[in-house]
Amino acid sequence: EVRAAQKSGEYALDTVLELLRDQQPEKVPVYINMVKRNTQHNPILFRYHENPYLNAVIATKAAFATQNQIDFECNAQDAECPLKTAELCVMVNELLTRACFDAAAFEGQRRLRFTAIPAEDSLRLEAVYSGALPDKPRFSLSGKKLTDLFAWLFDDTPQEKSELQGLDSTAEIVLAHSGSLTVSGTGSEVILRALLRF
Repeated sequence: EVRAAQKSGEYALDTVLELLRDQQPEKVPVYINMVKRNTQHNPILFRYHENPYLNAVIATKAAFATQNQIDFECNAQDAECPLKTAELCVMVNELLTRACFDAAAFEGQRRLRFTAIPAEDSLRLEAVYSGALPDKPRFSLSGKKLTDLFAWLFDDTPQEKSELQGLDSTAEIVLAHSGSLTVSGTGSEVILRALLRF
């Protein structure tokens, strides 16, 4: 480990030297900050949950978040629930994948908080991340026919698809457990929430 740390330090210094030789001094502080972040912790090795399979899913998403300069927080409480481990892993994977990709595309400070809160007869999974929901199309009555009004009132399929994109398996699991899957937004944050009832 000491030799690996020494080689890593030498490599970092060599990289800084090359940046200076290539007349790119503005990239040096960015590179130094990246090296500091990487040496402080490796998110793939953190322990996020007692279940090793769920921990692996969360750890891979935490590593993706770190690579994309997203501040990642996790509070996944451990408790017994009748949900199969595979189903839980699929749900967490879909929620965090959607949250990571949306947060990575966000301009500004990027954050992602994942919470798993078990209760006596329910489980709530929540991902709150930096992002914005797409604007919903507005409807105006001026110049419209009655058929246009009915089509607008009863056709909600395109809106649902865009909000729940990438959460197909999660939606099926939630429906099987009489739960709900919601996507909402507050300013510059989006909230993905899956609630399952047992």
